[in-house]
Amino acid sequence: TVLVELPGDEIGALIMGWHVPHKFPRAFPGFAQAGWVRWKRGRLTALRADDDAELSLYPVKFQGRTIVLNYRTKPSGFVRVGVRGKDWYRTVEDCDLAIGDELDRTVTWKGESDLKHSAGEALQVRIQMRAADLYSVRFA
Repeated sequence: TVLVELPGDEIGALIMGWHVPHKFPRAFPGFAQAGWVRWKRGRLTALRADDDAELSLYPVKFQGRTIVLNYRTKPSGFVRVGVRGKDWYRTVEDCDLAIGDELDRTVTWKGESDLKHSAGEALQVRIQMRAADLYSVRFA
């Protein structure tokens, strides 16, 4: 199966299925059906928090200046991020709540998105979630 890009921020795969159990012969015409399985871009799998959850990523070095999330929350849910460098930090408490359903949400702390870290500095990322699905965290 091959995933292909589809219009409207979706990806999909063409599949074949039968409406009879596997023990019946499938040589008869009309038994097979083709169709598309579709997902939003970047949403094949997620970390799910039904209640409160927290995770930390291994320290990572990257060239970008911002963190971008792909997530979906329930009405009572949120995602927020904290980042710690060698001599500085941005706390999860200062992070503006990410709520709703977004493919590319730039994380902000009191309205500011630039991490202002030194080039080559390893950063520790901490994520808090409530009633949310987190599909990806990327650095831009």
